[in-house]
Amino acid sequence: MPGAYRIFANLVSLSKKTARTAEQKSGTKMSQKYIDTSAFPAPVYAETVLSPNFEDAKNYFLDPLLEIHYAHTRMLAAQGILTASE
Repeated sequence: MPGAYRIFANLVSLSKKTARTAEQKSGTKMSQKYIDTSAFPAPVYAETVLSPNFEDAKNYFLDPLLEIHYAHTRMLAAQGILTASE
């Protein structure tokens, strides 16, 4: 997944540059109190990291995941845990 790694590396680099620029402008060090952690995920993270990864997961893992669910359901029925109507 080189593309996702490159995006993450660029985000880290950009956040460091942004912090340095803010420190230079304000003359003070950035601290944890300036980082907003009230909402996860941040929009930029959701857009650049989570969304592409979710699309890949749907493309590559949806069919096998559905097969697993189907097999699990059949096993539960074979054990008498689920009825035919369930």
